[in-house]
Amino acid sequence: MSDVLAYWRYDNYKKDIAEGAGFNFNSNQQRLHSLLDEGDSLWLVTGRSEAGRNRRAYYVVARLVIRSKTLNAPDYKYGKYRAWGDLETSKYYQVGTQEASEILRNLPFASNQKIGDKEAEIAQHLQTMRMLSQEATSLLEVWCAKLPIEEAAYQILPEEQLERAIEQDAEAVRKLIRETSTGIAEYRLDHLVQQPIRSRSLIRQIHELYEGRCQVCGFDPLLIYGVEASHAHHLVYLSRGGADTLQNMTLLCPNHHSVIHATNAVFDYGDLSFVFAPNHRERLALNRHLHFNT
Repeated sequence: MSDVLAYWRYDNYKKDIAEGAGFNFNSNQQRLHSLLDEGDSLWLVTGRSEAGRNRRAYYVVARLVIRSKTLNAPDYKYGKYRAWGDLETSKYYQVGTQEASEILRNLPFASNQKIGDKEAEIAQHLQTMRMLSQEATSLLEVWCAKLPIEEAAYQILPEEQLERAIEQDAEAVRKLIRETSTGIAEYRLDHLVQQPIRSRSLIRQIHELYEGRCQVCGFDPLLIYGVEASHAHHLVYLSRGGADTLQNMTLLCPNHHSVIHATNAVFDYGDLSFVFAPNHRERLALNRHLHFNT
């Protein structure tokens, strides 16, 4: 396989940064999965209108080095397919420093065709994801080597600490925010401060639904020890823009919860499994509320 170039709407890119950079990309195009393998790069380009320009200005905004490919929950508004970038090697770049129209129009795609200097906007040419030649990848690597990193993408709240704070109260969330340097937007931080009120009901629902048992391994602390020890877990982290809904939650024993965070395991709604590595998945043993996306 080889690297792929795709277009990311500017408003969606900005939302991702504002709510906690997800280091993932969603699409309704099956090509997001069929053209990319683990270790390949997904290069993301955006365009925006700027004063004094007759056409939109275009920028390279991210390079996601693919670590996993999953399906989203049914009817997910940003598309069925998701590709996850490796957190250590993927990068987000600042918008506004190096306008990229010229290099984008001259990139040699694997089809041996270039966008060229045509009237149509670059965004129109990239409505379908395009596979890059090795030469194109090399050109983008050189181009992006001089781009400044988008620092806000790396300044998110620590998810495990956020989960614990939410289980306490709004003041615990405020304290975590005060003690953490974060690039998350104020409106999202305000939303998280109110999270304990919303989450309390959801956490109780999921505990009652599974009677305290881990959905992955079935461990039943109530039966064995007489205590409620399992944790509610957000499948797409709240610190990275995840939703506070039951469809975005599972109930996990402390061991599975700890390992999922330690390995940044992601969740695949295609077979309702956690993806720890390309060759290691653990499917939910118990499920009464999540729906497949096939």
